[in-house]
Amino acid sequence: MNKKSNAKLNQGFNRKPIWPTCGKCTHYSEEEKVEQCGYVSIINQRCNLGKFKVGKSNTCLRHESKIIYPTY
Repeated sequence: MNKKSNAKLNQGFNRKPIWPTCGKCTHYSEEEKVEQCGYVSIINQRCNLGKFKVGKSNTCLRHESKIIYPTY
């Protein structure tokens, strides 16, 4: 196995959307947003803990919730 496969296995990574999801995790990052023809595409969604590609609805056993403060 390579480093990314080992990191996914150690973190209990799962592609299925089971709460809590990667999109609400402190380790989740979106590096770029590209707008073309009125659509916004989010690319380079990464897990900074395991250094591998994820989606917002993925999950793992090492999830740490972000504290999101409302804006008024």
